[in-house]
Amino acid sequence: MMMLDKRLIEQAEHIDLSRCFKKADKILAQRRIRDSGITKLAVHAGSDSPWLVLKVMTGREIEVGEALKKAGAESLVPMKMGKKIRRRHQEIEPKPEPVFIGYLFTRCVISYDTMAALIGFEHVIGILGGYESPHLLSAKNVLSFNEKAKKGKFDHEVPQEVFRRGMKVHIRDGVFAGYSGIIIAGGHEGKGTAVVGVEFLGGVNPVIMPLAILQSL
Repeated sequence: MMMLDKRLIEQAEHIDLSRCFKKADKILAQRRIRDSGITKLAVHAGSDSPWLVLKVMTGREIEVGEALKKAGAESLVPMKMGKKIRRRHQEIEPKPEPVFIGYLFTRCVISYDTMAALIGFEHVIGILGGYESPHLLSAKNVLSFNEKAKKGKFDHEVPQEVFRRGMKVHIRDGVFAGYSGIIIAGGHEGKGTAVVGVEFLGGVNPVIMPLAILQSL
């Protein structure tokens, strides 16, 4: 037993602890940066300042939005009424759901600290457009879009134009306003949503969006 203890002690003497310390220092530094950024999130930007778009895990939009508000940041998760469900001859009333699945709007004073803080929130995947050159939306357009959502313009049951798979469309409003895309799925009933392959920053991103913001080309 004594020989084993001596051997372990000798091995421990040759361990390079500097690597462990460097890793710990890096973790602490990252935590300090994030904490500093969270504090800065509470400093609101001007009322006419642009909004950022956060990419979040599906189904976590409201949760992330509430976490941002708790930290003092501004956030918006525009909501719409979902689809009526008919099950066993019973009609289940529609429930509110985010207009854009996997996305939400947030606004803050833009800096490396605040960007790092936003990315550090649980369930946040990233910032649309990237950390260094985020995709910005005007305050006027974001607030107008949110008001339309409140008035039920994007609700599932509101009749819209019929879209077919493969159709090219122009996106008139919301996160990808001004961009074009191709219908990948949905839209053929003229109600609800469609999956659109959005041509964005040199790539094609599949996004679920309401038919109400689409226009056929």
